[in-house]
Amino acid sequence: MLSGFQCGHCRGNSRRQSCEVKVLHKTSLSTRGQVVIPVRIRNKLGLRPGTKFTVYDLDGKIVLIPELDDPVGHGLGFFNRKNAAQGE
Repeated sequence: MLSGFQCGHCRGNSRRQSCEVKVLHKTSLSTRGQVVIPVRIRNKLGLRPGTKFTVYDLDGKIVLIPELDDPVGHGLGFFNRKNAAQGE
């Protein structure tokens, strides 16, 4: 069980707050290399069929990051469209 596991960027870094991870579900790898994400996690994160992911190997752990359809709309842009149009 990985209860209490800390991700690589938090381990040993006293300035950051720990992002503790708890094991919620188990899954397996198919012969075609597919992994099923449990329905509770898909629903919680709003994942739909066709969602694309960026895949990382983080210290031997597989990390899937869903790609956002509209990063600016999700607040990840540097400028708010309204403020950018006003020259702020």
